[in-house]
Amino acid sequence: MNDEFEILTILQNIARQDSIVRLENIYKGLPVSYDATILSIGPNYIQVECNRYQIASLYLNRSTYIIHPNLSQAVSCTVAGLRPAFLQAYLGAFDYSDYKARNRDYLRVNPDEPVRCELQLRNSISPVIGTVADISSDGIGVYLDRSYFYPKLYQPGTELMVRAVLPGGGATPTRVTMPLSNTVGDLTSRYTREGIRGANLSLDSDDSPRRQMTASPAEPPGQIQARGKIIKVYPELHSGRYRLGIQFLPDDRTVTVVSQYISHRQAAIIREFKTLYDVIGKLEKV
Repeated sequence: MNDEFEILTILQNIARQDSIVRLENIYKGLPVSYDATILSIGPNYIQVECNRYQIASLYLNRSTYIIHPNLSQAVSCTVAGLRPAFLQAYLGAFDYSDYKARNRDYLRVNPDEPVRCELQLRNSISPVIGTVADISSDGIGVYLDRSYFYPKLYQPGTELMVRAVLPGGGATPTRVTMPLSNTVGDLTSRYTREGIRGANLSLDSDDSPRRQMTASPAEPPGQIQARGKIIKVYPELHSGRYRLGIQFLPDDRTVTVVSQYISHRQAAIIREFKTLYDVIGKLEKV
């Protein structure tokens, strides 16, 4: 029995019971994850009804992961078609995946524009310059050019100082309901009827930061200056760089500033998803 046949059999059993599965995507570092209802099952596809934000995510990603306790692993699938006005999607090409549902203890976001980051090792005279890959209140990913990387210096367990200024980090965070980029331009030219009718084939309220916090007036808004420890090192030699995974050491101010930044990124992505859904929904009706 091949994997796709087995997966469809399990999905048929789920449909007979509660019909609810979880669809999950990652968009700009943030989880887009909602329940979806299985409406029908064909010989090699399923039809589901889901949240409008998930519809926008499916349109952008062209694929998704299905999560359910009855499935031994996450299932990857492609988007065969969308009916945005009816909040419906057709999913196919099922396969088991080693994808793991995102740990929501720490939301991690990608900057929408390059953010400079300074790394300074203990006892070093001057910092090296990198760029922020992603950030959470627990840690930061930093791209470091290959010319600045010395394996003996940048090893897991090495402690260092991290300095960066996050855009919009000093404002009071807006309460949001899901993780989403800055406002998009003329979406009508980017999303066409052909695109929504046939692609080639988490964002929950629990994800929102709970605390409303403001930055200390003693330092510039959005600035983080935190002690951290290298956890992982990822070579990306095709891009001429290394990626360092750095865990912040406990620091209330860092948590405050990063939480504010994540909150603003969430709000921006929500606006993008709302705009996209409105556009593709209207295109379908034309």
